Amino acid sequence: VWDRVASIQALKEPLDSGDAKAVSEQLQLAWEQMSKAGLALPFARGMAEEILSLEALASDPLALRLGLLADDYEGVALEATSVPKELEFARSIALGEPGEAPEEALCQAISAAFATPAPPLPQALTALLDEQRLGEALLAALKSLSHGGDTDPAELSGALAFLRAIGLEDTARRVALQILLLDTPT
Repeated sequence: VWDRVASIQALKEPLDSGDAKAVSEQLQLAWEQMSKAGLALPFARGMAEEILSLEALASDPLALRLGLLADDYEGVALEATSVPKELEFARSIALGEPGEAPEEALCQAISAAFATPAPPLPQALTALLDEQRLGEALLAALKSLSHGGDTDPAELSGALAFLRAIGLEDTARRVALQILLLDTPT
């Protein structure tokens, strides 16, 4: 615990003084600490806005990764002027306009879920919807997504498409971004 506290304090010091170079160095250490502890998402949500407020870090790959995991992911994606190649697909998901997906099965599955026209929904989920069991269908979709990047690609795609179909576009984008950005190395 104290190592994580120390890493945040070491990040806050240059952040408060506006030293972008020192922030960039400390950010990597803090990210590693938080990721190892399973705290990467709360870390991103708590720190992204302040880190991205430093103009020199606006195109830093790790700072952008944090921004795409934060609450204002779409705003971060819109404001990003220089996006590294490894984050282009994540940015397109944040904007709700997935571009060409990388060849990896995970990216292809996510891209399919956001395609137009929408892919057919999984039979098990549509059967629950037909029986007016929306809550149960939602729980089943979320359970499908609970394995993150280890989820079967077809199941992942179907669950994300289901979330979108029932009006949970924001949730689908957030889940897709979390899977893309937390289940892949920096």
